[in-house]
Amino acid sequence: MKIVILGAAGQVAQKVIKALLNQTDAQLVLYARDASTRLQTTDPRREQLVDGDFENIAQLEKALNGADWVFIDSVEDKKGMQTIVRTMNATGVKQLIVATSLGIYGEVPGKFGEWNQQMLGDVTLNQMAETLPFSKTPVSTTLSCAWPGCMTRKGTPNTSLLSVTNPSKAHKLPAKPLHNSF
Repeated sequence: MKIVILGAAGQVAQKVIKALLNQTDAQLVLYARDASTRLQTTDPRREQLVDGDFENIAQLEKALNGADWVFIDSVEDKKGMQTIVRTMNATGVKQLIVATSLGIYGEVPGKFGEWNQQMLGDVTLNQMAETLPFSKTPVSTTLSCAWPGCMTRKGTPNTSLLSVTNPSKAHKLPAKPLHNSF
């Protein structure tokens, strides 16, 4: 299995890479701006670094060619997301996994949901919802990053727990759910 990790230098992507290396025998393409200087491989036989950005169609096509699925660490760049989806369609990649923020669909009830929406802000909610390409890809999964403990001591969101919605059945995922390994 070949998995392309777009935004591979991101915090959530790093956790996904580690889990995939530990739990699967998949080949990983780690795609990021300046990947060769920002990232190090731990298993060079299974990891390939690709320097590129989301709008470089030729580089994306090369990275996505032959991939079984794509993971993307961020969906905030609407134009970049559109390019990714077009490139997935052109290369025949049918499965997309996207890391988003918990609550972008308004699915978090109660006081925590109100607090979460305040933290995200309306612009972020609308922007993320607009860029999610699920209507254009055959199979999609959303990783909604939760905030257990709300914040780390450094004041950043704690992404140690991920919740999964719309799970795909197109390809076998690791026997141990990835969200349990973070």
